[in-house]
Amino acid sequence: MTPRDFIANFDTIAEAPNGIARLREFVLQLAVRGRLVPQAPEDEPARFLLRRLKEGKKRFLADEIIAKPRHPCGMCVTQESFEVPATWTWIRLGDVGAIVGGGTPKSGERSYWADGSDIPWLTPADIRSQGSRYISCGNRDITSEGLKRSSAQLLPAGSVLFSSRAPIGHVGIAANPLSTNQGFARTEFVLRSSEAAAVETVNERPDIALDDETCDAGAAAPCVE
Repeated sequence: MTPRDFIANFDTIAEAPNGIARLREFVLQLAVRGRLVPQAPEDEPARFLLRRLKEGKKRFLADEIIAKPRHPCGMCVTQESFEVPATWTWIRLGDVGAIVGGGTPKSGERSYWADGSDIPWLTPADIRSQGSRYISCGNRDITSEGLKRSSAQLLPAGSVLFSSRAPIGHVGIAANPLSTNQGFARTEFVLRSSEAAAVETVNERPDIALDDETCDAGAAAPCVE
């Protein structure tokens, strides 16, 4: 559907079953394609942001905040899902951050689990019931010993959380340092964003991917600014 068709049929769509949901989807699709608002020619091209992201990733690697990636030089995007503005660039999440899993301390070891507040520990069920994109804690906390003795990791505030086990597909942003179980894939972005809306847009497309400078076929996306 084109914007012209949308305007011409707005009343019909709005009154149809699931009409509001369809309108929201249409607006989202326009946004991720850069067609919701006019593009400002003076906006900084995404390639400059990607250079800063690479420098940030180098610092994360040097400080051992993230592990060495499987593809240190990044992976080219070989097939673009749709055309986007010339100043945008398709990226892979693994090239602008570190995608990591979680873990669960032994349930029978009492010293691994906090009686009160300690290190927030989330499960997908916790993120499903949240009322905000930002989540600070779940139903249980673990101790520093539980964190140390399991594959759970302490994530910095701003990490993006994806539930990869039932319930699948829920997304949130860590409001503070926390940990998760193995039902998550988490992305620690190498540049912290003050524009949460941009991060949330990327969350809607987990396939969005970063082109290395050697890959001039650079695909694009609402750059993670």
